[in-house]
Amino acid sequence: MLKKSLTIYGDGYQIRDLLYVGDLIDAYELAINNIKKARGHAFNIGGGIKNSYSLLQVINILKDNFGYPIKINFDKERLGDQKYFVSKNEKINKILGWKPKTNFVDGIKNMINWQKDNL
Repeated sequence: MLKKSLTIYGDGYQIRDLLYVGDLIDAYELAINNIKKARGHAFNIGGGIKNSYSLLQVINILKDNFGYPIKINFDKERLGDQKYFVSKNEKINKILGWKPKTNFVDGIKNMINWQKDNL
């Protein structure tokens, strides 16, 4: 997958939520198709707490599920980097009924299969 090493700034325990692109498109389409409800609102759209992982967890999931060898270099933490960044999707869920459907592993599998079929 990666021919060169991956650099992690900090200890790798920074938490991020991950969102499958198909779920993002679903959110956009839902907003467009329900424009009267969505008009005037700003929504946070992300994977949310159920799709949150540390950077090291993501790397281990890729190694364990897909056999990708990933070389990691650690560097000092960057100034201003957030240790925890997870979206709250409650507003879009309440107004439009949207929430992410695809977990991280299934999303990666979908992306790999798409690349095999289309590239």
